[in-house]
Amino acid sequence: MKQVYKQLLTALLSIFIFSSANAAILYVKPATGSTAWQDKTTVYSDLQTALADAISGDQLWVAAGTYKPTTGTDRTISFQLKDGVELYGGFAGEETELGQRNWQKNPTILSGDIGVAEDNTDNSCHVLTAIATEPAPISNSAIIDGFIIEDGYASFSSNINNSGGGLYLSYASPLIRNTWFRNNYAYYNGGAVYASSSSALFANVLFTNNRSDYDGGAVNAYKSAMTFHSCLFYENYSINPGGAISSYPGEPEVNNSIFWNNESNANNPNIRNVSVTYSLVQGESSGNGNIDANPLLIDPENGDFRLSMNSPAFQAGNSELVPDWLTIDFAGNSRITNGKINMGVLEGKASTPILTLPEDKTFFDNDITEASLSWQLPEEMTENFSSFTLEY
Repeated sequence: MKQVYKQLLTALLSIFIFSSANAAILYVKPATGSTAWQDKTTVYSDLQTALADAISGDQLWVAAGTYKPTTGTDRTISFQLKDGVELYGGFAGEETELGQRNWQKNPTILSGDIGVAEDNTDNSCHVLTAIATEPAPISNSAIIDGFIIEDGYASFSSNINNSGGGLYLSYASPLIRNTWFRNNYAYYNGGAVYASSSSALFANVLFTNNRSDYDGGAVNAYKSAMTFHSCLFYENYSINPGGAISSYPGEPEVNNSIFWNNESNANNPNIRNVSVTYSLVQGESSGNGNIDANPLLIDPENGDFRLSMNSPAFQAGNSELVPDWLTIDFAGNSRITNGKINMGVLEGKASTPILTLPEDKTFFDNDITEASLSWQLPEEMTENFSSFTLEY
């Protein structure tokens, strides 16, 4: 019997060593040839092909662009995650180190908008899926980092294609970081994310404008003990309670996050059966460290989720709840400063100069070719102000 165990252990070690030795970086860049990324030999123009070739331990470096699960019209096709495979977006396509990427300057979009452009009704039911089994689950070694996930449309009236427009999880617990779920829909549960028997980790993740016609406008969890660190839930909607997150049974955990402008046709526009601490929750201040106040986001309607100078969420989080692997915020800045942490996806605070000339929303005649602009500093900026940059 001991000899059998010894042989089995030797086989397992051989498999591990073989997998580790063959782990690789697979480069993905739209419409490119085989030497399009610093003369690398493994460059794909199709993300699906790269995922099919990936094995546990591999990293996929995905350059800026829009990637769709299929070039056809089959709505049941999605990008399928694998255990141990790490997906990183935000590359320009010339980097040689993972830390060189910038997911804000190089938006890498996973889109369900197949079929007729901008017609949601024929979109992919799920942009991403991670479906495993209880004996062989997908673990936190599967990573999604640096992507925008949008326009999933889970509109079937039955089976798994009615839930989780952005991401569908079953016995799968990936690590999802520095990612934005937006404009996803589910006929049933979890407009952006649906999870069953999963313990996924979310950090620096935005959920905006997702919708469910049943539970969980952004996220629905069934028997899933998921955790959310430093996330933002903004303008998500569900018909039943939990415009942002709904869970049954069990309680996902949320900390250092912001819930604002979420809605439901029932009570509890933000959360149902969710444990929330040190977060800003609109309409709900109970719970350890939670506050109910306008977060004073700079320009959320146009995607600017920075905190303004007087935001109550500034340094109102709990740095002791930050996991060791979460060292930066959504912008790539240090997550903890002097032992302090913000609520939400971004650290620091921001302000903008006040336009004094011309008046805001001024119209010019078509013969005007030059204009003078001037600003004044807000009162709170005058003390330590050094400079600002104008972008147009």
